[in-house]
Amino acid sequence: MNIPALETRAEYEELMALMLARRSTREFEDREIEQEKIDRILEAASKAPMGIPPSDVEVLVINGKEKVREFSDDMLELMKSQKWIFSKPTLLLMRLLMKREEYELLDKFMNPVIEIFEEMRKEDTDYLLYGAPLAMYFHVSPYADPADPFITATYAMLAAETLGLGSCMIGTIGPMLKSGGKKVKEKYGIKTRNQPGIVVIYGYPAVKYRRAILRNLAKVHYY
Repeated sequence: MNIPALETRAEYEELMALMLARRSTREFEDREIEQEKIDRILEAASKAPMGIPPSDVEVLVINGKEKVREFSDDMLELMKSQKWIFSKPTLLLMRLLMKREEYELLDKFMNPVIEIFEEMRKEDTDYLLYGAPLAMYFHVSPYADPADPFITATYAMLAAETLGLGSCMIGTIGPMLKSGGKKVKEKYGIKTRNQPGIVVIYGYPAVKYRRAILRNLAKVHYY
């Protein structure tokens, strides 16, 4: 494939407009996504840079609201089976072996969020994948750069924005699959030894945002 001519490429202002327009979407229309758009998202994702070529990034595509809900339910069952790992007694035993940040993340975030998922599920609400009609799990082989799936997922999200789709990264699934979930991995064709990655959900936005979120870097330091 030839490199596109300079005059056909997006300029800085156009790229900035696209990135400012993209918002994390968690409310979707009850509408499936056309296969053509899924193919175009994957095509764009395949163009992401990688640590060591050729790419070791693999993508699990879960297409259809019912299938996404099935995946969400399976992941919630996995979370419940691992809940003891994040319990107070277990965390206290592991405290000396963990960094302070790791301990606080498990204690203050993972425990409460699993409980929220369980409570919402009782109300027949998918609070993990938000009832999305499409989900993709980006993951890599044991030999790949662990950053590769996240870069690829970012390309996919920007491509989805150009196709009129909303998207959102879901970071809770990767760590759960890292800790176990052999049966879940086998069911969905995820290689057992693959490194955990990131899930992205997609759909037609049910809400149209009018304002961008202005984000900033934590710090810029010149030497």
